[in-house]
Amino acid sequence: MQKEQEEKERLRVERERQKDLEADDALDRVRRSQQQSMSPVEDFGTPSPSSQGSASPAQSLSERERLRKREQERRRREAQAGRIDMNRQSDIMANFEHENMG
Repeated sequence: MQKEQEEKERLRVERERQKDLEADDALDRVRRSQQQSMSPVEDFGTPSPSSQGSASPAQSLSERERLRKREQERRRREAQAGRIDMNRQSDIMANFEHENMG
């Protein structure tokens, strides 16, 4: 039973790491696209008005907000990783006692 819980925990941690890597990659892509979209504006002085230009900033803002929230959640999980979940510890002890003493 304890091995199953350890395996579940290991898989959960691995999934979180994968999500973090994906979030970091997405954040890097957004940063690169923002830098690239800003470069032509700086080179030409003023941006030319277009319908695509007005949709892109709103889209990039929502993408940035989504990534910001994802990063915030990752940091929260990382901060809580060192904390001990007393409910979980109690469950582990109860299972141990049940299996080995009962």
